[in-house]
Amino acid sequence: MMFTTFCSSGFCDHESPADCETIDPYAGVVSVLQDVLAEIALAAFMAILVRAISPSAFSFFANTAKTKRKGLNFESKQECSVVQDSPSAARCEDIRLFGTIKSFSIMHGYGFIFRNDVHDDVRFSMVDVESEDKTSLRTGAVVSFSIGQSSNNHALHVQSTFEGQLKWFDRANCYGFISCESTHFNTDIWFSMCDVLTPESCLQQGSSVRFDAYRGQNGKVRARRVRIIDPALLVNHVTGYVKFFIPEKGHGFITCKESQSDVWFSQEDVPCDHVRYLTAGLPLRFKLDSSNPKPRAREVEVVLLPEVNATVKTFSDQSGYGFVSCDGIDGDVWFAGAAVLSPQRRPLGPGMRVRVEVFQMEDGKYRAFRVHRWEDDKVPHVV
Repeated sequence: MMFTTFCSSGFCDHESPADCETIDPYAGVVSVLQDVLAEIALAAFMAILVRAISPSAFSFFANTAKTKRKGLNFESKQECSVVQDSPSAARCEDIRLFGTIKSFSIMHGYGFIFRNDVHDDVRFSMVDVESEDKTSLRTGAVVSFSIGQSSNNHALHVQSTFEGQLKWFDRANCYGFISCESTHFNTDIWFSMCDVLTPESCLQQGSSVRFDAYRGQNGKVRARRVRIIDPALLVNHVTGYVKFFIPEKGHGFITCKESQSDVWFSQEDVPCDHVRYLTAGLPLRFKLDSSNPKPRAREVEVVLLPEVNATVKTFSDQSGYGFVSCDGIDGDVWFAGAAVLSPQRRPLGPGMRVRVEVFQMEDGKYRAFRVHRWEDDKVPHVV
């Protein structure tokens, strides 16, 4: 049988069926399907490829880069924070600074501290002073303190007491030196026997001591109120008051509650620079020796209050005594003419500024132990 065939393919380019070969009528459909499948496969491949390299991939690399940038920013912030915190670290309450009391008023309850490396003075109040140091504050005293983070000009935790070791002590010349690593002086600190509050026999090389530091008019630092820290060295010591002292004989008697009778003492048991100023009512601290039938005082020390600024109210050479008005002490304070240190260029008169070492008698009254005149051009500033 003869099949009549013709080109039914729409894709045939022949002009007439006669030009076409006899072909399978489904061949064109198969070709179209192959082309469609190829295009679908290509589209699927492109979709997979685009999905692999678009948003998620880009977001991954973007996030990685962002993380690195954040890391750099964090490190930069850390470095900046170190630089920015360094000034505040200097104001941290854990860092101790040093300065000198420029002025202080007990009446007003505040004062100012001078520092060599700072232009403005640092203000402090009594509530900022450690309790054990409140009675020893004075103009010229060296103190340690900290600065609050909220203020650059207000001192906190003010301390005027330092601890060190007795480097050596010359008993013949009555002076010595203290080494103290906790201060900024970078040198040993000089002191004299009149600055020692504990018995001379306790002053041994290497002993731990507590002291106040004072910067003199020459700019040098000296120690005051030197006392031994070890309480074991101070056992059997009692307190009493001078009943009388006879300079010509070099001895006197002390009254104290620990003894039923008056206690005898010799000027040899008293610091050499204090003997001249011994007077009735002067408080003493001493070791009570009861080994003899009559009690005796040994290792005698004079108990004084911190030195204060004062103004002479009256003084009479004929009477041999006068009165001063002391800063921070109510009422006038009596002093004897013999209490005035060294011959002066001119006699004391009303209105003159002086410094006074004060003691308190058993009845509570104040008396002057020694009186120092301030030179006219070196009168301390008082708030």
